[in-house]
Amino acid sequence: MGKAIGASLPLAVGITLSPVPIIAVVLMLTSRRAKVNGPAFVLGWLIGLGIVGAIVLAVAGAGNAVIMAVLCLVITAKLIGDGISGLT
Repeated sequence: MGKAIGASLPLAVGITLSPVPIIAVVLMLTSRRAKVNGPAFVLGWLIGLGIVGAIVLAVAGAGNAVIMAVLCLVITAKLIGDGISGLT
């Protein structure tokens, strides 16, 4: 599993530092519906990254990858829920 993480870490850093989400966030935060668009974008972005991470772990052949992917998605959903409830 360490090899899979080591191999996917540079891609994860590249995705994180990509200018596309940064530009999208800046444009959304300056829009009229920023309070709705911002959390929706973050939720979609995190779900997308979680799905990609789960696929990478499953394809890499790591043991218990499905369990780890489900656990990561549950934790992500919990954190997003906590963040959204803090906004209201």
